[in-house]
Amino acid sequence: MIRLPDDTRAQHDWLAELVQDGGSPHHGGPPHDGGSAGHDEDPEHRTQCGITFGDHPFSTDPKLRNLATFVAFSAAGLEKLGLANADKRDGLATFPGTFNLGMANRSRSLGDFGNSASAKWRWADAACERQDGPGPAIADAILLIYGKDEKQCNDALSRHAQALGGEQFIIHRIDTQPAADRIIYDPEPAIPASAAGAKRREPVEYEHFGFHDGISQPVIRGTQRFSQGVHERDIVEPGEFILGYRNNQGYYPPTATVRAESDPRPRLPTVLADIPSRFPSFEGSNTAVRDFGRNGSFLVVRQLARRSANSRNSSKRRHRKSETPTLGLRK
Repeated sequence: MIRLPDDTRAQHDWLAELVQDGGSPHHGGPPHDGGSAGHDEDPEHRTQCGITFGDHPFSTDPKLRNLATFVAFSAAGLEKLGLANADKRDGLATFPGTFNLGMANRSRSLGDFGNSASAKWRWADAACERQDGPGPAIADAILLIYGKDEKQCNDALSRHAQALGGEQFIIHRIDTQPAADRIIYDPEPAIPASAAGAKRREPVEYEHFGFHDGISQPVIRGTQRFSQGVHERDIVEPGEFILGYRNNQGYYPPTATVRAESDPRPRLPTVLADIPSRFPSFEGSNTAVRDFGRNGSFLVVRQLARRSANSRNSSKRRHRKSETPTLGLRK
């Protein structure tokens, strides 16, 4: 979880590190006219900070071909970067209302109350007030870093912290790992001292948020996984996940837009007036509007605390209760 610096130049430099040597996957040219905090002379730094386009990372350095980085911004982060509510037809005003409100301000509809109230969260996507002290830290952006091992991920995160201006801009970190046995190096195992430092295997607890059935693990048409051959029922169109492409119904999903004046380069594609959509448009035939959402998507991130022991005890109690004989009834 990232807190963006208040200094606009520091923001500019970090964004330049994210989108390197081209500014976008569709246009050439440098992302800005000046240098980027003195990191241009370090190719490895720039490669480790760059975000990944497509479903397969590519790098001229073989050591970095297993590194993939993605970034997502909250409404607070986009506003800090200058995408303000200029009017109802521009900027954040064209984003969905739920995105602009933020998860922290929708606690009533999401059922976040009591111990799960947003004011008690470790981090949030909007400001939260609490009576006994400051609220959770506000995440302006989220970095998703995937690497071959933990060291590669840590190195990439350190590069981003350096580009932002320091470790203080990393407000929260969640370490994940593959769902496989992990090796634990125990410096003081309960075995003779001569075996100190021996390694042991410990199973990793993980939870399935879906199954390998194609319904919860769909395959996007046009990706490398799609080219390997999958069942037709498991295939979905890119527009089901990515803005700017047709969905399964043949329509383009609504996208965030900005005025042409907000894209003087220009780098953003133009929103066409005649693209098929199941939503009516009352904007007229203004083709100068720029598609700010194309090649992007919306991401929901919630950090949950799971009390496994309590859950297992509750299941056992319910099991015992189900086995209790009931008056007048027999199995």
